[in-house]
Amino acid sequence: MRILFKATMVMAVLFIIAGCYDSEVPMAPVKDAVFDAKLPGRWKAIDLEDDAAAKMVILKFNDTEYFVKHKIWEKKDWSVSADVYFCRAYTIMVDGVAFCNVQYISSNEKDKRPFMFFRYSFSKDGILTWRWISNDLIKTKFKTSKELYKFIKKNMNNEKLYGKPLKFKKLI
Repeated sequence: MRILFKATMVMAVLFIIAGCYDSEVPMAPVKDAVFDAKLPGRWKAIDLEDDAAAKMVILKFNDTEYFVKHKIWEKKDWSVSADVYFCRAYTIMVDGVAFCNVQYISSNEKDKRPFMFFRYSFSKDGILTWRWISNDLIKTKFKTSKELYKFIKKNMNNEKLYGKPLKFKKLI
């Protein structure tokens, strides 16, 4: 039973990742990044629909980038660990809206280090909301950051651009 549950959780994580648009190019180069001092800290996912749980640690890496460790548990009681992801990330502003360029760095192989993109915001009570850029609206792989940025800017108010919001509460 435990093996079946673990396989189901792995498939659920892969489904979420598969729904994210991934790219060989970032939305913008790191030289255009801005540092958001509200992001670093320890974050716990809230209001997840399934029995899983997630935590995220965001550390300041340098003046423009973050190091991110994202860990998923199979159970909300934190008893069964599933997966850990290591990423580099940086914030790009598009017409006053914050987007994170997130690159998985767990592999040395370039094709296993794609960029994914999240629009994010903070509520008045400090809740962080991430909305990943999904595959639903983007039907092509962009060859340049300029093309990708232009597409996201043009469609940033289209709900079809985003996946389901993920909410996090800061622990520290």
